[in-house]
Amino acid sequence: MSSTVAVDAAPIPDPPRTGLGSTYWLCNVIEMWERLAYYTLRPVAPIYIMQATEPGGLHLTAEHKGLIYALWAVFQSGLPTVTGGYADRYGYKKTIAFAVTLNMIGYLIMAFQHNYAGFFAGVLVLATGTAFFKPGLQGTLAHMLTKQNSSLGWGIFYWVVNFGAFFGHLISPLLLGAPHSAEGWRNLFLACAGFTALNLLLLFPFPSIASGASLTESPWAVFKKTIVNVFEPRLLVWLLIMSGFWMMMYQLWDLQPNFIEDWIDSSAVAAVTPVESWVEYGPEGRPRVAQQILISLNAFLILGLIIPISWLVRRMRTLSTMLLGMFGATGGVLLAGLTQNGWFLLAGIVLFSLGEMLTGPKKNEYLGLIAPPGKKGLYLGYVNIPVGIGVGIGSWLAGMVYGNYGEKATLALKELAGRPQIVARAATTIDWSDGLDKLPALLNLPREQAVAAAVEELGVDRAAAEAALRNAFRYDSGQITNLALQYLATETDLKTTAMERLPPVAEPDAATRRTAGLASRVIELPKALGTSRAAAFELLRFHLNKDKPPVSAMPDDAIVAMLWERYGADADVLSNLALEYLAQGTARLERAVAATTFPEGAADIQSKLGITRTKAFAALSRAMGATETELAQRLDQESLRQLPAMDRAYAALIAYDHQRFLAVARKNWPADVPLLREMIESDPAALAVVREALPGDPIDWTALAGKLNVIQDALEKKNWANSPAHAARLLGLGAFETRATLAGEMNGAAIAATTLLWDKYYPQYFTWFPFAAVGVISAIALGIFGQMAKRWADMNA
Repeated sequence: MSSTVAVDAAPIPDPPRTGLGSTYWLCNVIEMWERLAYYTLRPVAPIYIMQATEPGGLHLTAEHKGLIYALWAVFQSGLPTVTGGYADRYGYKKTIAFAVTLNMIGYLIMAFQHNYAGFFAGVLVLATGTAFFKPGLQGTLAHMLTKQNSSLGWGIFYWVVNFGAFFGHLISPLLLGAPHSAEGWRNLFLACAGFTALNLLLLFPFPSIASGASLTESPWAVFKKTIVNVFEPRLLVWLLIMSGFWMMMYQLWDLQPNFIEDWIDSSAVAAVTPVESWVEYGPEGRPRVAQQILISLNAFLILGLIIPISWLVRRMRTLSTMLLGMFGATGGVLLAGLTQNGWFLLAGIVLFSLGEMLTGPKKNEYLGLIAPPGKKGLYLGYVNIPVGIGVGIGSWLAGMVYGNYGEKATLALKELAGRPQIVARAATTIDWSDGLDKLPALLNLPREQAVAAAVEELGVDRAAAEAALRNAFRYDSGQITNLALQYLATETDLKTTAMERLPPVAEPDAATRRTAGLASRVIELPKALGTSRAAAFELLRFHLNKDKPPVSAMPDDAIVAMLWERYGADADVLSNLALEYLAQGTARLERAVAATTFPEGAADIQSKLGITRTKAFAALSRAMGATETELAQRLDQESLRQLPAMDRAYAALIAYDHQRFLAVARKNWPADVPLLREMIESDPAALAVVREALPGDPIDWTALAGKLNVIQDALEKKNWANSPAHAARLLGLGAFETRATLAGEMNGAAIAATTLLWDKYYPQYFTWFPFAAVGVISAIALGIFGQMAKRWADMNA
């Protein structure tokens, strides 16, 4: 290839002959902060977007995630094709400043918009910023490097990228907490914005580097030149080959997080993991290493090996080195994807990482070496085309493939749809507090008759039945959320907005029903209030305490008591409790579902029963749990026999380490200090742990509320058989859902369900074989291209 430089182009400075120069190192520091922010988000974004069991997540589908990631790739990696030319034309420093500002805005949008459209908008703003950032920074680097030091220079740069990536992986578990929460996700997005903001300060000493491009070209001329150059046939072929490779390669970062979350058993790795915050509990009840920590092995290996490997291959042809890397990365993807074993997954990541180290830096080096004068930024913008095409198509394909054949929640729905007796039992085990509108039709019972039906089932008078219903659901987080929504819609300054948004009912007393009997329409209230069910109680706490000093704030336990005092005798609230009791505590729903047909399979399971993706795996697991006879025998053990019948399941369930750990971690202890004190002081063993950890008398309970590790240790020692009410308040489950959960725990049903789905539906093959095939084809094509490039002096590097 040949090229001429415009007459009015700025002079091209002579590259440094010795060393890499201070500007080179400043570029690396800026890159490190940008990548730290990016990789604090990127490895956990797949979980936030679509993981069905993720607390505080968006709970979108794999297809939604595929669309988000496809456009993320198109914007982030397609735009540099154009923005590279603009970086050459308008200056690298200005381009970087503009990019950093956009990135900050993108992270802030994600932090404060907890919905599909808001997150999507934040992603596109972030992607656009990154699209300007890359050619601006990499164009500067290209001018700092020569043919003699380019291999080392790009290798160090790749090392810095992975330095930020590695520590981003490690930071995210600290920001998210265990288990994750909506607040943890917001903190993560804000931290990313903060990391990015540091680069604005670093731009003050950043010099203006002359690109050698024309400084008077119009924006249209820059765009036209960009498009013309990319259609050079040989360059276009190389870009298409690399597109196939990046389609496969990016799945380790974009699809593997969900695959690990669904299928990988890393309990053996967790047993030897030295950092406590890296270990969490999965839905199966086994300890596991957080998926982003497992994947961070990729960045860790690059940190340790990229510079020596770059030095070792410095004299190899770039195309030959890339070919070797392609085969290694493809083998790593297969090894990591075809197993459920955490150690084999890590072995696959090692092989993949070696392949990446031979491919990633060399693609930048290759284009930097063949780029004509004045077109460094332009050509290094082209390096993103394969990523844009490959990741865009790959994300779309992954959404379809994983959403239909790989995701555990989807496969659980398929399994339920094919087993009528299992789905009938599953329907009795799920939380119905957010699906009460479906129960009257399923039970063939008007909601106004639900309490009477409960009276009949319980065999007591109405007053006793109402008291029994309140006791059964007093600590049920779902029903408490319903009461919180009702309070927000009637007793706070959100009332007017809620009433305006709440659709009118087609009844003679519609005007009255907009402000009264809201419990019967509680499913509609989150939308009317502009919030989510997950955030309802937190929002109520805010409204109740916003005008109070911290010492006078109403604790959570008192808020719950107030809600029951205010609404516990409400006829519509009692109907809600009765409906859920009839669904979970009697055989009515099981008989009704067993007689129901589901011609549309999984779609009908979701629409008719409300067993959505977020509930599917738990429902299948509980349905495969212990029988009622086995459960009765467990609850009749000597250690539980002295307790009232309804309390036994709470004491038995809290004895499982992971159930207690997750329940303790979910609790907002600073907002419920009196309950914490009550739980600790009532048990000598728990109190002893606290006194040892916090010497001094009296105990500072407010300080203890901020020390989650001490609370975990103390409540591990507590004798829960003496405090079943404490167990109930901590677990946040109704009496009947507690029994169903305990039945699943007794025989390891969640592990059995995972094994069943893995062996029956082969998610590993359907997920990874298509991408590995693309990787192999791309490697073969690059081998052919490399042989032909030996004939072209301007393409042989």
